[in-house]
Amino acid sequence: MPDLFLETPQYRLIIFGLVLGVVVVSVTFFVRVRERGFSSIWQGLFSNVTSESYDTIGGFLYLWLFILSVIFLKNLLGLVGILPPFRSDLWATANNPFASGYHPLLRTFLLFEIAGRTILLCGVVVVAEHFFKKHRRAPLLIIGFLLSYLVFLISEHLIANEIMKQFSKFLFGGWNPYYNKESISVLAVCLLWIPYFLRSKRVQGTFTH
Repeated sequence: MPDLFLETPQYRLIIFGLVLGVVVVSVTFFVRVRERGFSSIWQGLFSNVTSESYDTIGGFLYLWLFILSVIFLKNLLGLVGILPPFRSDLWATANNPFASGYHPLLRTFLLFEIAGRTILLCGVVVVAEHFFKKHRRAPLLIIGFLLSYLVFLISEHLIANEIMKQFSKFLFGGWNPYYNKESISVLAVCLLWIPYFLRSKRVQGTFTH
């Protein structure tokens, strides 16, 4: 696997592509939210539609829209925070076998993180598009996205645990391989929302197109 240094054209091309992709995905997501989400919420809040009508997005689906936005921002910040321009010290360590914090899996972890976060961002856009169109496949897409997100975080944590084994004795308080805030949060989201999208009458009545 070739090293990624700032001076190489390959490096600059990869960074330019990632930045451009993140910008496009971000703009697409928030444009869709603005065009479809806000208007749907506004109409749902101030219309006289009865609670038994599921023609418009409403109820707990408002909360899901908020959670989806949080997931998008979380992955966007996670991706930006791991890019070489912002973590040049970490990438320098990953590319230098003689560095004090070097580990053979460190570069694999960083590339896995970049690829995974990018795919998740694209997944959020696809989910949001089907959600606002009230497509019948939207609930299954949401469930698949949440499970994929959880699998990604578990895989990420397993690689991180392997890397941190050699450093755990130097850390204050040690390294807890079973504690990860994001994984716990996503697991809680899965446990709450997957049954909702499988069994809710509102979901069955809303996503019919």
